[in-house]
Amino acid sequence: MPTAEARRQKRVRDRFSMPREDYNLIDALKERAAELDRPAMKSELLRAGLHALNQATSEEFRALLEALPPMKKKQRDRSGNDG
Repeated sequence: MPTAEARRQKRVRDRFSMPREDYNLIDALKERAAELDRPAMKSELLRAGLHALNQATSEEFRALLEALPPMKKKQRDRSGNDG
């Protein structure tokens, strides 16, 4: 059961992009969690991934980052709108 402090943490909303293949991993991981009788929301999976990365050694962390294919940066239009 979450502590009172954990329940009071302020949430932060953010928006980001990722390749479709990576986004599809979220659904695969949600299915995997459901098979373990532990359904998970997308935000839980992302948070769990962040905590797992935080536990990696510097060498492991660097290897994981370098294993990612580079993403093309989307250029914003002059009005500052993303699309």
